Parts: sequence; C-alpha cells; structure tokens
Amino acid sequence: MKEELLTSEETIEIIIDLLKNNKKNIKTNINKLIKNLSQTDKSLSKKIKDAYINKYENSSFLRSVNENIDRPVSGENLNLIKEEDLNFDNNEFIFQKNVDLLIENTYKEHKQKEKLLEYGLEPTKSILFHGAPGVGKTMTAKIIAKKNNLPLYILDLSTIMNSYLGKTGENIRKVFDFTMQKECVFLIDELDAIAKQRSDESEVGELKRLVTVLLQSIDNWPSTSILIAATNHPELLDRAVWRRFDHVLEFDLPDIKEIELIVSQKLKNISATELVLNTFNKSCIGLSHGLIKKELNKVLKDMIINKKNIDICLLENLSIRNKIIDRNERIIIADFFYKKKLLSQRKLSELLEISRDSIRRFNN
Repeated sequence: MKEELLTSEETIEIIIDLLKNNKKNIKTNINKLIKNLSQTDKSLSKKIKDAYINKYENSSFLRSVNENIDRPVSGENLNLIKEEDLNFDNNEFIFQKNVDLLIENTYKEHKQKEKLLEYGLEPTKSILFHGAPGVGKTMTAKIIAKKNNLPLYILDLSTIMNSYLGKTGENIRKVFDFTMQKECVFLIDELDAIAKQRSDESEVGELKRLVTVLLQSIDNWPSTSILIAATNHPELLDRAVWRRFDHVLEFDLPDIKEIELIVSQKLKNISATELVLNTFNKSCIGLSHGLIKKELNKVLKDMIINKKNIDICLLENLSIRNKIIDRNERIIIADFFYKKKLLSQRKLSELLEISRDSIRRFNN
C-alpha cells in the first residue's frame, strides 16, 4: 500500500505542485487522492481529509498566498489584466433561459465541487460565449463571478498584443501563470483576436504559436476557477479551440417577450400608453439587449431634460431609427397622437412618413 501511495499519479502531482508553489492545484489533486484512498485505506483517507480541511478549508492559507501574487505586467510595465467592479444589482439583467440555466448550474457545481471530486468529476471550469455585440456575454461573466463570490479578471488586449515577435505569447503566459494561481473568473474577451484559425495563410507564425500557447493554457486550467472566453466572430476561431471548453453557449438577440421585459423594467413607474409601447417594442426586434437599453436611456433623458410626454419620446425615438412597422399601424399611431392633441398632423406626417391627407381621411 505504501509503495503504491508513493508512486501514485495523484501523489506525484501533489509533490510537483508543492515544488512549483502551485498551491491552488493541490486542492484538486488532494481530493482525488482522498477518493482513491477511501477505497483501499479508509483510515488513511480520513486522516488526510481532516488535515486537508484544517489546512485549506478552515484557514486563510490560500487567500493569503493569492494576495501576495503580483499582477502580470508587460515589458513596458503595463497591466495585462483588469479586475472588474462587481458592485451591481443582478436583478437588473434579463437573459434567455439557456443563459440563466448555465449561470445557476455553474454556481451549483462549484458550490458542491468537493462532492463532485469524490466521484472523479470536476465542476465546469471553461465556457465559450459567442453572439452579437451587446447580447450580454460580458455581463454574464460578471454575474457568474459575483454569484460564486470570485474576483473577475479581464484580459487587456491593448497591452497583451505586442509588435515584437514572441512578446505576445510571453504576455499570455504571464497572465495564465497569475490567474491559475488565483481562485477567480478569468474572461478573455474578443477571443478571435488571439485564437484565429491556424490555417489562415495571412497570419504570421507568431500568431499561430500564440494559439498553441492558448490551447495548452486552457487544457491546464484548474477546476477551482472558471475560464470564460467570448467572441463576436466565432467563424474566425481555430477549430481546435471549440473542443477545449466544457460548455459552448450562443447568445441570441432578444425575442419580443424578452424585449417587453427589458422595456417594462427600464420604464418601471412610468406610464406609457400601451399602443405606443407595443409599437416601440416591435421596433426593437433585431436589436441587442445593450442597444435596446441605450435607446431607452435616450428616451428617458429626452423626457426628463425636455419635460416631454413619454409617448412622444418613444415615438420620436423609433422614428429616428426608421423602425416603424407597416403603413396601417403608422396611421393608427398618428390617429392616437392627433386625437390626444399630443402632436400636429404636420409633425406626425414627418415622423411617421405618411401624408397629412392619409391622417385626415382616417379621422373622417
């Protein structure tokens, strides 16, 4: 038994991690060792487990080690990562069911990671997000970090990319050396900038080597943390990148039900007319979550600063975007505003791109 223990893969990995001062990976490997020992020597397994809990779970050991790790900087002494502020209200954000489910499952897995390790399983440790800009990829990473009570580090591409051959790969290694020693969520935004297809003949050898460095780093990522990568251009990614992640999640543009939730949440306590609100919601189809919120911010600013009616502000906003729906609905909207004496026929004709004669005929 003693000979098996001394030559076991788990023990060797723990010794290597101790020699490398890679204390974070020790947690994963000790759990594997405890599980294997429980099948052959329960007394020794319990002994190691008790010592492990006393040293790691009930102390600030890892935390104190992590706090002393210097943040990675480039050769020009520029920070290679940014720590994101997580002081926000989770309830302000509306996501599709598949996104909510991923957030919740990731949380549950990491909450019970020791139990998973007992069965030789690991919690989700790497996720790839792809979708249009403004659909909530970065915000989802923030919520995962906050829900799991972990710091969020974001790769700073402006300092990572270096014109000197070899420097970009060196910067990537520095960043992974740092984040792999921390319990954290690490977000690589715009992954396509550093993980382009290696078959792309327009790319120099340095960028191809960079992909290899990145793939190796993803493979070695510890299960005590969560690596998230995001891209707006999935078609540019190297094919080998896709299979490296535990989960791949596509973010879609919001459907009409999600749009209604976003708008109602943003305009809470403000009474807009249902007809106008429904027209505005329809006009937002095809926009991302972020763009819808930007348009609503414009509406609210217009209403507050210029002391205008909310219905007029909504109408003017969707008219400017040229997203008004079919002609019959435009005439119905014009009739509503004219009868309420909110806007003149001339102004309605301008905004809705219908003739004043059409408005008059509808009113007769």
